[in-house]
Amino acid sequence: MMNNILKCRVHDTSTLDLVADVVSIRYDTEDLTYKYKDSYYHVPFTDVVMMYSTGYKDDSNAEIFDGDILVDDEGYIIGYVEMDEGCWCVDGVWLFDVVSNGCLIRGNKFENKELLEE
Repeated sequence: MMNNILKCRVHDTSTLDLVADVVSIRYDTEDLTYKYKDSYYHVPFTDVVMMYSTGYKDDSNAEIFDGDILVDDEGYIIGYVEMDEGCWCVDGVWLFDVVSNGCLIRGNKFENKELLEE
């Protein structure tokens, strides 16, 4: 069952080039705070790419986010999660169908670009 809490991760494109969980968002000042390891970072929206939770989980019960690279039960790469015309999709297939057939998160398109080149 999906809850109504918006969960986000960010890809910090400015200095650290990493993906981390968002702690707080300030729309009035257009910045946010994220936590990476034991440190907090305060950055403007322009320095990050937002990665929203899809509300779905993979076979290991890990939450699936925009940009996650998914593999099937045999380990073959299906593609990465993206919003397409208002629907979460993986390589043109609805995420609901991908999750229903079984999948696991193998990485994300920012930190694991090489997986998409296989």
